[in-house]
Amino acid sequence: MPTHITLCKNQAKLEYTPVNSFKKTQRTGLIMTNEIQHSIANFAALETSIANGEEQSVKELLANQSMQELEKSYLLDLAKLGNNSAIIKLLNDIPVTK
Repeated sequence: MPTHITLCKNQAKLEYTPVNSFKKTQRTGLIMTNEIQHSIANFAALETSIANGEEQSVKELLANQSMQELEKSYLLDLAKLGNNSAIIKLLNDIPVTK
């Protein structure tokens, strides 16, 4: 497990802490928390479930969720590739956050 991570965009040096979060160690950088990591993992799982046509998994992952318009649009495009009308309907019903 790495102890230091450097982001190229803003050259912030981040130190990995054992509680699955990142803390700022130099300049203004991103602080990754458990909540953000969970959100990223949830989105990846949602992507995979949509690509595999797993309607029940998509329903469970979307339960009581909202998402940004860009995320919703991307996932709808992915669902349309699979032509699964049930998953497309689930995604259309998700509220958009601003």
